[in-house]
Amino acid sequence: MKSISIAVSIFFLMLSVQAEAYSTVPRALDYGVKEYGISGAYRHVSDQEDHFLDLALRAGMMTGAGMEIEAELGWNRSWREDYSSNELTFAGNFCYNIATYSTWSPFFLGGLGMIYDRWSLHSNTETETDLLIQFGAGTKLFITDHAAIRIEYRYKIRKADIDDINTHYILMGISAFLP
Repeated sequence: MKSISIAVSIFFLMLSVQAEAYSTVPRALDYGVKEYGISGAYRHVSDQEDHFLDLALRAGMMTGAGMEIEAELGWNRSWREDYSSNELTFAGNFCYNIATYSTWSPFFLGGLGMIYDRWSLHSNTETETDLLIQFGAGTKLFITDHAAIRIEYRYKIRKADIDDINTHYILMGISAFLP
């Protein structure tokens, strides 16, 4: 019984610390604030001579207690000597922003969406539409009250017809926060 009361006390202490933290973070995490951003990444796989360019546009809204709903439009271009691909992604993400006592805010996200892929191998061109599942974590480093640098890791699962395609990304970008 004593261990249960200690666990309950620790839980409520953590909640009060979290509530206290939200009173000191930038107003950008307040309820109703909108986040607009762009992120990108470049990858080169040297043993296959593959190049990848990723861009993502985001629009989100803070819903209170660190939660954020985010819509994302992404574009991925990959190429090598005999192959090229253009992907468009449409996703909805749920983010949880963790309040800290400084100008940075770590976050976790998860989302679902669709990938539309148009690819060419030699002279053949095909298109595919697949389900996208993604998870990630990152941080927003506030450089002003209304702007932050966003760095994040994404793990994307593309549910393709034959096999799942799993990809790891490190994205870097900037976000603007408007009331």
